[in-house]
Amino acid sequence: MWAFEAYAEGLVTMVDAESDVSEKPPRQLHKTSRNNDLFDASGKPLMASDMHDATTWRTHHAFGGRCAIIKPFVEDGKGKSSPDSRAERCSPHPSGPSWAEQAWAAYQSWSIAFRLRATTSEEPHILLSVAPAYFPLLTLPTGEAREPDAETLASLPAAPTAQEQKHYNNRLLGTPLIWEEAYALSVECTPRGMFLWSDHWELFGKKIADRCLEVQEKTKEVDEASSAVVAEGTASPHRQSYSGAVRLRFNVQHSTDATAEPHPPSLAVDVQAPVSLVNPGVGTANWADNAMWQHVRDIHLPMDALALKTSFRPHVTLLEGGASAEIL
Repeated sequence: MWAFEAYAEGLVTMVDAESDVSEKPPRQLHKTSRNNDLFDASGKPLMASDMHDATTWRTHHAFGGRCAIIKPFVEDGKGKSSPDSRAERCSPHPSGPSWAEQAWAAYQSWSIAFRLRATTSEEPHILLSVAPAYFPLLTLPTGEAREPDAETLASLPAAPTAQEQKHYNNRLLGTPLIWEEAYALSVECTPRGMFLWSDHWELFGKKIADRCLEVQEKTKEVDEASSAVVAEGTASPHRQSYSGAVRLRFNVQHSTDATAEPHPPSLAVDVQAPVSLVNPGVGTANWADNAMWQHVRDIHLPMDALALKTSFRPHVTLLEGGASAEIL
């Protein structure tokens, strides 16, 4: 089972405000603010009454989140469940929540499915990406390439320090262009289909499917949001709801035969099968059933030895306000 182990400041989950994310792994991620909304340092939205206050305001884009496998839980003898203590020793600098699996072996072959939703007056774009949980920055400010130091090599797949991991998280989760980062591949999900983006593998908007996010019937929530805008005396743009489900399957094949031709890691992309779109029991659907999915594309991802030492994880990037992703 998966959950979001890290996400950009400003995104919200369905976890209660008083709950600790480290205790209740969140399986949903929502972008409730618009890209041009203003906030103060504590996250308070800018109101008309605050316009003349002497304070610092900033836009808050809040783009992405990274997923992690939830560790197996064991009974502690008192009837309570706690993460398996053996898994706690997987990372020398555990910067994520205690429930998040960090072991390299756990991420050599995985599958994850998302329900994507958006309610917006613009065309929605949601990125589902595969990228390292950490990868050292090997480019100097001058543009020159450098080799990773011994400390970094010894720490992989983790970062050498918690501070280094924080910097890396900010780079990947705070950008709409995650596919520009090293060894990152993004699947752009839109009403017009699915597109591949990656600087490293030189994929720049390659179309792989004609369908993904489907237009939904107008919901009560959309009506209420539109009414609220009208009540404020503002022009109300037409808001449309979209929904779709996508599955990613990542696999690294390790050969024990040194003479065999190496197989590069691969990513399989599946979209919700058309027949399941009319299923009224979506909430009870068996998403592990392959009949629910239509295979879109297998993508081979050649990597060097350094990249193969890292843990490749699923990431979600929400680009517009009103977008959300739920792990199925």
